[in-house]
Amino acid sequence: MCKAEQTSDVPADGALRRPLIESKLPGDRAMRRTAVNTRRIMAVPALWAILATLGVPRMPVDAQPPADPPAEEREFLPVEQAIPLPPGFVERVFRDEQGEHKYVVFLPRGYDADAARRWPVVMYLHGASERGRDGRLPITVGLGPAIAAQPERYPFIAVFPQCEDVDGPARAGWLADRPDARRALKILDQVLREDAADPDRVVLTGWSMGGYGTWSIAAAHPRRFAAIVPVSGGGDPTIVRSLKNVPVWAFHGTRDFAVRADESRKLVQALIDAGGRPRLTLIEGGDHDVWKQVYIRDDLIDWMQRPTPFEQPIVETEPLPPPDWTTLFGQTATVGRPTVDIHAPFIPALRIHNALYLHLGREALEVIEYALPDVVSSQALSGRVDDFTDVTFAEGRQFNITFTGIGYSATLHRVRLQLDDGILTVHLGLRDVTLRIETTYVVGAQHSATAGPIEIVIGHQRPVWLSMAIRPRVQRRKIRLQLQSTRFSIPDDNWYVTAPAWVAVRGFGLTRQRVANGLVQGLYGSKPRIERQIIDAVPRFVETLQQQLDAVGRSEFVAAFWPLPVYRPRLRVWPQALRVDDGQFTLVMGITAAALRADRAPRQPREIEHLGLSIDRLPRPDHLVAGIAPGVIEPLTQMLVDENLARIDIRDVRQPELDVLADPDFWRSIIPAWKDRPPRLIRTELSLQRALRVQDAAVPPPKDATADVPAENESNAAPAASGEHEPDEGGGSTGATGTATPHAGEASFRFVAPSVVLTVFARNDAEAPWTVAAAVDMTLQQPVSIRLLKPSFERRIFRLDWAGPARLTARGRFLHDHTATPLSPQATERVQRQFQRGWQQWTGTGPASQLQIPDLKFGPYSALRIESADWRPPYLRLGFEIPPILLSNTSDQTLRYFTRGPYSDWGGPFELPPGETHRFRIPYPLIYRGETEYGIEEYTLPMGSHSEFRRPRSGGPPRLFQARDESPATQPSQPSEKPSGEGAPTANRPAPRSDHHEARHPLTSHAA
Repeated sequence: MCKAEQTSDVPADGALRRPLIESKLPGDRAMRRTAVNTRRIMAVPALWAILATLGVPRMPVDAQPPADPPAEEREFLPVEQAIPLPPGFVERVFRDEQGEHKYVVFLPRGYDADAARRWPVVMYLHGASERGRDGRLPITVGLGPAIAAQPERYPFIAVFPQCEDVDGPARAGWLADRPDARRALKILDQVLREDAADPDRVVLTGWSMGGYGTWSIAAAHPRRFAAIVPVSGGGDPTIVRSLKNVPVWAFHGTRDFAVRADESRKLVQALIDAGGRPRLTLIEGGDHDVWKQVYIRDDLIDWMQRPTPFEQPIVETEPLPPPDWTTLFGQTATVGRPTVDIHAPFIPALRIHNALYLHLGREALEVIEYALPDVVSSQALSGRVDDFTDVTFAEGRQFNITFTGIGYSATLHRVRLQLDDGILTVHLGLRDVTLRIETTYVVGAQHSATAGPIEIVIGHQRPVWLSMAIRPRVQRRKIRLQLQSTRFSIPDDNWYVTAPAWVAVRGFGLTRQRVANGLVQGLYGSKPRIERQIIDAVPRFVETLQQQLDAVGRSEFVAAFWPLPVYRPRLRVWPQALRVDDGQFTLVMGITAAALRADRAPRQPREIEHLGLSIDRLPRPDHLVAGIAPGVIEPLTQMLVDENLARIDIRDVRQPELDVLADPDFWRSIIPAWKDRPPRLIRTELSLQRALRVQDAAVPPPKDATADVPAENESNAAPAASGEHEPDEGGGSTGATGTATPHAGEASFRFVAPSVVLTVFARNDAEAPWTVAAAVDMTLQQPVSIRLLKPSFERRIFRLDWAGPARLTARGRFLHDHTATPLSPQATERVQRQFQRGWQQWTGTGPASQLQIPDLKFGPYSALRIESADWRPPYLRLGFEIPPILLSNTSDQTLRYFTRGPYSDWGGPFELPPGETHRFRIPYPLIYRGETEYGIEEYTLPMGSHSEFRRPRSGGPPRLFQARDESPATQPSQPSEKPSGEGAPTANRPAPRSDHHEARHPLTSHAA
């Protein structure tokens, strides 16, 4: 991390958490102290969203945050320990007249500097948060962690220079005319001279601030690079003409609120207009961290090794892979390219108790019961059994019988779960349980025989039940499964033993038939021992299940609710308490957050214990509920403050109304001393001095909220419309049912920031240190509403919307004759009004937060779909319920069909007239058999799917297709009933005709 020049009166970073506005600032010495410390702060693109995404109630401006030890008293990990170099990465030093500059180089596997082979080179320009002088932060985000995760996939030399300017605007850090950009090119030249590098295959890439630098440096030096790959970047469209002959592949997320995707669109369009043939890949739904998908792409890795121009300009959109939390059991079919865990070392900085919970009611558990047979792998129900020896007597002779090479396998037919009094009883209905004995040795004094293989088959006519009573408990932040008892018995009429496939004998009078019969009869007589062998295999099964539970740790589910476009926390979830009774399961979880910057990682994490509710106080509905305490935002954003990350140059917000606050002419009218003698250079920094909070909107703020705030000005800033409109079935937070939940459609809670500070720095010389000239401390509170949008039958979008005006107060000070003097009420009001206009402009760019929530998958056919979202303090709760199966007839013929469930007989026939829809709300996939002119067609229709019976576009008789999910779901005209012999399907209003590709129904087909 870049360190400021140290003087005897300069404390360490701990001083930055003190309010910048005090009743009296002790002269230039204190002002300079703050200015020097701010040189160590990271100005991150759109960190403004800390303030705009999260609002604020009034609090005393001079209120002190909880006391923390100063930086010199806190223990941090050494950078070498916090950021170890992965295999293949080496640290180097570049020296010039300014001194030594650390950087890192990755050397690929098989690299030999003395060999004739020359390797391609990729230079990576990091983002704003990795600025400093340590040399290692650039490998913690972007290309570095991608390479570290799978180095064998990256056969090129990678160069990681570091931007050392931590004060300037983030977007300008790597611009071609800046010293850091010029030094990066010199570092690249050094690598080309000293390593086995191919100067004709040099690719420049960068993310965020580095994306801006990639466009700028390449435009200034187009002949130096074989290709460029800007990610989440932007820049000046007028400079790209020089790149028309350079292969360009740009990437951007469509939901990037830190750097809008339009930045890349404008640059690419300007390059196309200049005659270039760039490629722009937009990741639909991708945020600012889209590098996690980009740098692991096989096609990009291959292209960077030997980049070639594209035949024509390409602007394409690809879907974002679903987050890993959408699959609880089994595998989810991913769309697009997967992402991998390519993070920097996870160094715990914060542990938050009671942060979230998961409740599985009876309905949800029933879905899991039906899904488990399709989820449990064959490997979990197969294995080996130790050899064993038995002794028997025949005709007065003793024989030792040894069974070897024993393996077992089984098919899971059905699962039933019982939960009561802390015990989870799992009943496994097994079919075709097969114990195969490869070789049997019979050894006597004068006779011996060898036989094999023999099979013992159990459950060939109907399932046999293996029951396990398990007591789950939480121990050391892990779920432990304690096996209490096991029951298994073999019915006499539901098993058999095969004769050995071959027999070899030795000794007078011993025949193959006698040996075969004796072995079969002996095994029939050993049924208790066989039952014991199966029971003895259960602990291994439970151990395997526990290992799978231990593998669950990283939580994209929690991180998805982070309301900021940058600094999304890296979290790990750990179980804290669980409850098993009354047919339901509840799990309360805590989260551990990694240090946002590895070089500021503490030696011991901070513990937050008083958050959320105890497990006995949680509601217990029949469906699945995932609850998260928005209160986690306070300790998480406190990390931003503690690690000196919650600040940004006002120009990096990229809002014209806020740019005014960086205009010297504006401040000349605010600061009296500047009217006659303004400084040559100024910069304005926006910072968060205290953690953000969440307050329940149902509890009104104090009427005299400003009584203890000596502020001159107060007003309301109404956010503009988001400009994004999604149809919402039912309105509010409830969706299709329209049933009101607490605060539905109204303000649900307030985002609160107690201290937001505008600090104006000035200097007369570019080489002089910045000094504080003025500071305006503001409080804000912004109400937010919860909405669950249902734009189609399948899609669900969770959104936090701005709900009403923001409340704002401000007070200001300026430095005059080394003394902090209050700004006049008129000057403070002018600053406040300008800030309000910027706030309103920013909130007009979109909702506070938006997240598409896919179905929770339980294997290939079963799912639960989010149907409710509400705020019940202290938790934001998401309710997942059984999604219906829709079957629509958009043809001109009546469809006649039969249905059944996994364990029922065929029901029907049912008739579906043209223009109608049948709706099934059942806890299992539906097996469908339809009568068409093609004959009998049979499919498995997954839960939550919509199928339609229609004619192919190419013509011909109607048949079943998967419906395109592009229109609002039809509403049922009557309550749904179970099919498959349990009732007829429900008729719906006519379903719209879909118009899509002519593929057969992509669901599982069964031969009829």
